[in-house]
Amino acid sequence: MAAGDHVFWQDDIRIWRANKDLSGVTNIWTNLRAPADISVDPTGTYLFEAFPTQLFTLDLRTLTETAETSAHATHLTAAGGYIFWQDDIRVWRAKSDLTEITNVWTNLRAPTDITVDPTGRYLYEAFAAQLFTLDLDTLSEIAVTSAHAGNLTATADHIYWQDDIRIWRARNDLTDITNIWTNLRAPTSIAVGVPPTTTAVPETPTLLLLAVGLLACGLLRRGSEGI
Repeated sequence: MAAGDHVFWQDDIRIWRANKDLSGVTNIWTNLRAPADISVDPTGTYLFEAFPTQLFTLDLRTLTETAETSAHATHLTAAGGYIFWQDDIRVWRAKSDLTEITNVWTNLRAPTDITVDPTGRYLYEAFAAQLFTLDLDTLSEIAVTSAHAGNLTATADHIYWQDDIRIWRARNDLTDITNIWTNLRAPTSIAVGVPPTTTAVPETPTLLLLAVGLLACGLLRRGSEGI
């Protein structure tokens, strides 16, 4: 995942960070067991880790654990000063210190993936052959399209997803769907980054970070593969 001026990834029990040009690779945190999923807030300040029945917040400035709560959390996404996660059909939100835990959306069936835009307003949900945009301010569904979407990642104006070897981009209302990149083999994960200091978000992101097989020191694995 991309956050601040860095890309972060998990390799078993270790969390790594590098600059966007993949220089300065650093092991910033080591767990006693592998998290099921991780996320980093858009500023690169807080690391969130999910285990089967627990969710943790870590402050990367001080390298300390700052909060813990009980949760069956998957598909973590940090955005808008909150951490979002999925528990079966429900989507939850909490502050970075894991207070004010709120069930913000409930589905009739469990999504295969979710993500939230950096402001925390738009929730994207993928199902077997459909992709939805939901407005969390009005708690309403605003767009749906046909897509086999995995590894969702969102910027302020766009949603990106992977369908096998292809990377797709659409506006947050799911218009202007474009195949922006095609690989020779399917990535294990993708992330999209924009400079944190950008006030007007450009039409095209500054950098598309594609993880294909090995990244830096280890295999980039999707956190939701489990422990």
